[in-house]
Amino acid sequence: MKANEMVTVQSPETVTVQSREIVTVQSPEMVYANGLQVSYGRHAALQDISFSLPRGEIIGLVGENGSGKSTLMRLLAGMIPSYRGKVRICGMTDLWKAKKRVSFLPAVPFFEKEKNVLQTIECFSGLFPGYRKEMVQTLCARFGLSLSEKLSAFSTGRLALALFILHISREADLCLLDEPFRGIDIKTRQAMKDVLIETVSPEKTFLISTHEILEMEPLFDRIILLKEGHLVFDEAADSLRERTGKAVAEVIREAM
Repeated sequence: MKANEMVTVQSPETVTVQSREIVTVQSPEMVYANGLQVSYGRHAALQDISFSLPRGEIIGLVGENGSGKSTLMRLLAGMIPSYRGKVRICGMTDLWKAKKRVSFLPAVPFFEKEKNVLQTIECFSGLFPGYRKEMVQTLCARFGLSLSEKLSAFSTGRLALALFILHISREADLCLLDEPFRGIDIKTRQAMKDVLIETVSPEKTFLISTHEILEMEPLFDRIILLKEGHLVFDEAADSLRERTGKAVAEVIREAM
């Protein structure tokens, strides 16, 4: 924080800043967002979005195509510098600095096709301190993925699986997965869900976007529904079922 920056702290959870520059506070949630707005030209991708992501949960981010899901994930990953509103990740308002605490697997990921899995592991180890190489190797063996095979040789589904494994093995507090189950068969999807349940911890949160609502509903502790850039609801899955008397997938279908 600059020496002449004026910051007023009202409580461990509330911070008033006169610019968006670099405040870190104690925060009980993994992510706190208030009044987020993102526009691409005249198109408003996110419109006054406010929500929080608790620590230690698997959270579903759902909505139709174009609802703002990928934009929200890219913002949380520190990839959208121009936005309005306030956001904290692990208590940090500087999203660039928070990036080291965030792992992001985009819907269209970038990867070096000519590298094999082992070479990609070494690349990730150099980029991300504390990268868990042993976890990648263990999961690759569990799913029958060859460490010596080039990523370009994988089928669509096996490539998606390899990238999923590579990203969740980062030592990150917040893991953002944008459509990670796309192109993957139902048996492998179930095994991937098992890995997520095994990996989540009191200090690790997953935010996962998906269109496979009915299948993924049992996995999610919490649901965030976006529609045309607006927040429809941000609610615990059990609370949603109790409040409506319906399955989460049914509530989402009706709201969409």
